[in-house]
Amino acid sequence: MESYKPTSKNPGANEVWWKISSVFLATVAIVTVLLFCWTKRRLWELAARLPGPTPVPLLGNLLTFAGCDLIQFFKMIVQLVEKHGSIFKLWIGQDLFVLLSDPVALEKVLGNKNFIRRTGYVTKVGKPFFRNGLLMSDGDTWRVHRKIIQSTFHNNILDQFVENFAKNSSILVQKLGDSECAVTVNVYPLISLCTLDVICETAMGTKVNAQLDYDGEYVQNVLKSLQLLSERFMRPWLSVDWIFNLTQLGKEQAATLKYLHGNVQQVVSEKLAKFHASGRQKTQVDDVQSVNRKKLSLLDLLIEDGQLTPDEIHDEVVTIVAAGSETTASTCCYVLSLLGVHQDVQQRVFEEQRSVFGEDMNRLVTCEDLLHMPYLEQVIKESLRLFPPIPYLFRKVEQETDLGNGYVLPAGCYSMVVTYTTHRNPDHFPDPGRFDPDRFSPENSIGRHPYAYIPFGAGRRMCVAYKFGIMEAKTMLSTILRRFRVVETVGGIRTLVDSLESGVVLKPANGFNIKIEGRFADT
Repeated sequence: MESYKPTSKNPGANEVWWKISSVFLATVAIVTVLLFCWTKRRLWELAARLPGPTPVPLLGNLLTFAGCDLIQFFKMIVQLVEKHGSIFKLWIGQDLFVLLSDPVALEKVLGNKNFIRRTGYVTKVGKPFFRNGLLMSDGDTWRVHRKIIQSTFHNNILDQFVENFAKNSSILVQKLGDSECAVTVNVYPLISLCTLDVICETAMGTKVNAQLDYDGEYVQNVLKSLQLLSERFMRPWLSVDWIFNLTQLGKEQAATLKYLHGNVQQVVSEKLAKFHASGRQKTQVDDVQSVNRKKLSLLDLLIEDGQLTPDEIHDEVVTIVAAGSETTASTCCYVLSLLGVHQDVQQRVFEEQRSVFGEDMNRLVTCEDLLHMPYLEQVIKESLRLFPPIPYLFRKVEQETDLGNGYVLPAGCYSMVVTYTTHRNPDHFPDPGRFDPDRFSPENSIGRHPYAYIPFGAGRRMCVAYKFGIMEAKTMLSTILRRFRVVETVGGIRTLVDSLESGVVLKPANGFNIKIEGRFADT
């Protein structure tokens, strides 16, 4: 039977058909809007109780950040915290973000074992780079991978890497020069190349010689890809893949990621083939005593463990390399910059080094040496308080959550923890802008709220490699400060604070410019 089709021979029927269609479509539209409003009613009700800037229809508070570069964006976030307090809301389009700097509220979110998913935007932008590694995954995949990766960062395994830290730190001080006269240098490029050498050798067992061959293809692609990732994060409209792929930014990222992922895939394949050809038995990474007898990279450990597929190993190695280079590099640079301003603290650090190394101040750092540098570790922790490398932590709020202070987070919103302002809360850190490493002495650390200091995140998604990072930073800083004195931080700390940009890591756009001189007379 043929379906009915109105024709011009029956104008009355034609008119009736269009009226019915119009009424039907209007009804569907109204019902859809009502259903949307009904499902969002609780979110809107709870959001209305939260402080924050007034949004505009559809766009929310997006116009607040219109035209902002990375520096302006970070300054705007800090200003909003100062204006609206440690808990307030922002509407990014139709998505509700609740910005948190209050440790009590942070514990309710970061400490909730059910809140392990990040925002859709962060995942969308980061997925091409990190694929399904720990930073991007969630659910059962994340839980299984987290347990395995955490085992590879056991203390007994980390101790084996100190020799590598020391070797590459020795190359770093050679690159810094040997002039007895004070010279001004932006230390970030040099230190980031050192940390890249360290992480590639310890994570993949592959030498990229970043410090000796800066123009190498691998080095350039890693640095370029991290820069492109930061730029995409700051342009929300580029989270739409088809728009991003049409831009020059998208084309450049596609090229760099093709090279990087291809390189890692080749390394993983070669390592797997070598392992299978060796006839060695698989060894679970949590069998520390067995693993401790071998000097293996993290990639080797994952291959010997045998619980992850080659693609899963690939994703985790890429994640470790990307996350483990810039964060440690920026931390070391902040320490050196702060010591250039606080000469008394620098002298105390140097005296501790002298007590450890005695007459042989130029020898390589050992694992045993690191145990005798508590004050240097306090300096690192205080630097991380003032300038945490990861400025924001995101979580999706899966269920309605009472923050215990009159505010309730609605299910379906996103929390955005502002680490920088959390660490500058005067209730937990009196005179918060002052650099004081003694805040982290054993006696002064007692009683501090566990979520008042979160440079490595907190809760179940806390960074698995934080001990690795601290040990690496101590080794590098010990090597540098025994060879050089930081005479001055050019422009003082204000030059750092005024140009902070929140890209992949929080660092000053103008670099870390310090004046250093050889310590030949001191040693």
